[in-house]
Amino acid sequence: MVDRLSALVKKEFIQIRRDRRTLGISLIVPVLWLILFGYAATFDVKNIPIAVQDQADNARSRELVVGLQATDRFTFATPVTDRQDLEDRIKRGDIVVGLIIPKGFGEVSAASSGGGAGTGGGGGSAGDGATGGSAGSGSSAVGSGTNAPQAPVEILMDGSQLFSATTAIRFLQAEAAKVQAEAIQAAFEQAAKTPTIQVPPATPTAVAGVIQQILAQFRPALPAAPPAPKIETLYNPDLSSVNFMIPALLGMVVMFMTTFLTAMAIVRERENGTLEQIAITPIRSVELMLGKIIPYAIIGLVDFWLVLAAAVYIFKIPFVGNVWIFFALALFFEAATLSVGLLISTIAQNQPQAMQMAILYMFPQFALSGLIFPLSAMPSWLRWVSVAFPLTFFAPISRGMFLKGIGLEILWPQALALVGFALFLVVLASVQFRRRLG
Repeated sequence: MVDRLSALVKKEFIQIRRDRRTLGISLIVPVLWLILFGYAATFDVKNIPIAVQDQADNARSRELVVGLQATDRFTFATPVTDRQDLEDRIKRGDIVVGLIIPKGFGEVSAASSGGGAGTGGGGGSAGDGATGGSAGSGSSAVGSGTNAPQAPVEILMDGSQLFSATTAIRFLQAEAAKVQAEAIQAAFEQAAKTPTIQVPPATPTAVAGVIQQILAQFRPALPAAPPAPKIETLYNPDLSSVNFMIPALLGMVVMFMTTFLTAMAIVRERENGTLEQIAITPIRSVELMLGKIIPYAIIGLVDFWLVLAAAVYIFKIPFVGNVWIFFALALFFEAATLSVGLLISTIAQNQPQAMQMAILYMFPQFALSGLIFPLSAMPSWLRWVSVAFPLTFFAPISRGMFLKGIGLEILWPQALALVGFALFLVVLASVQFRRRLG
């Protein structure tokens, strides 16, 4: 039994060694995926695009901006001059977060009044807002702050970039609170330095009360706690993960179906022995490629409409864009995914190998296309790798159409990339097919 088993195992190893593609996939892919996912699969978001409107333009506001720049969490865009510019940049996707620093930021306003007075015939100390008493008839004057209430810091965020926006809010709130706490601490220290004046004990009660009233006008008021930042989510206001994920998953579902089906197309012809019969006909390579793509394109379009309907009517995802423009952009995306499958089918030797190559290509797109993990959190070299995946361009298209209602005036670079992607791979597949026939 041992001899028979060892002979069978030896035969299998010989077959694996001869199948170089399968051997390479089994040995190289696990390490490759670990490296790619190790860098990409992180919620430790960095390089978040942000723009600042500094209405205060004082030492404290500049301290806040410098503190944010000192971290690697943000990439600062050109400062904005008005709120509308900030909202337009968020809509275009140029930035994820906008920060509006109000006038008077870091200036401490009065929380309440303090007071003090002598009691009976005795006196009291002046200048200490925490002490004091009531004078004879029960009246005492107190110091009060004259500063107007401070406006809150405003944070505008793009809810369609869920993880980047929530990470940015956490850091912006913490940095703003730190700067404001330093301002309050400085105000407390200044108030503590105010000298007190002791009213002589023999001073009549009425006179002591008048003195306390006069001194109270010069007594620094205790600083008020700053208002909490005002957070406004322009898109996906509930920060729903469903609204964030489903639009991009629509592209993932269509990509899986079209790429898998097309990857089997030419391989199936080769295994059935009909590829040579097609090759001797007058049909050209490009025509054969298109003939293979069109049936699966129709199936992919049916899948697109089914998934779109499920997203809107089952998951209740709001769709605020133009559905026909979205459909046209989905055609570009589908052409790109079909061309990927077609190229795989011209390289693979058999259907199992084609399936392995399709999985090898599609699976990394979960992590590298921005579907889940923000591209800004990835190293720059890995962002260049993500350009090789059509979902990298379609995910912002789908989220932008669903949640923002933007059109080709903003999404044309992604649409152009998908068209170029599809044309390049169709030509490459045709050349590869002609080489295989030769």
